[in-house]
Amino acid sequence: AAIAGLYECVLSEYMREQVRDVLQRPQFGFTIDEIEAKFSPLWDRARIVTPVPFDDPQLLSVVRGDRGDLPVLATGLAMYNDPLLAGLPHKFMVSNNTTHFTPGWKPFGIHFVTGQQFWHLLQQAGKARLP
Repeated sequence: AAIAGLYECVLSEYMREQVRDVLQRPQFGFTIDEIEAKFSPLWDRARIVTPVPFDDPQLLSVVRGDRGDLPVLATGLAMYNDPLLAGLPHKFMVSNNTTHFTPGWKPFGIHFVTGQQFWHLLQQAGKARLP
């Protein structure tokens, strides 16, 4: 859906590295070449931003104390530094990590949703059809 332009996908280099690191783990076993082949259309389409500084203790409480998720939240907050993105009426943090990105929360105006919830929102808006 992001590659098709149904929404603006915002990522950071940190998030790209996380995808690469996780998918190269033994339980997934992908090579870096396989990962890049699969994700390069998304990397090309996504808006890559620099995360805002994330040393504020308030941010740590949003991710329920998980320091590893601070750069992800800081990437979402970086949307407000881009005039085009800041002006968008709806901002979502899409993650199936429901422990640290609690679905339904809306800190700083960013709605936390799971991948499935986001897909349903796209469908309700009439922008997406199931493959």
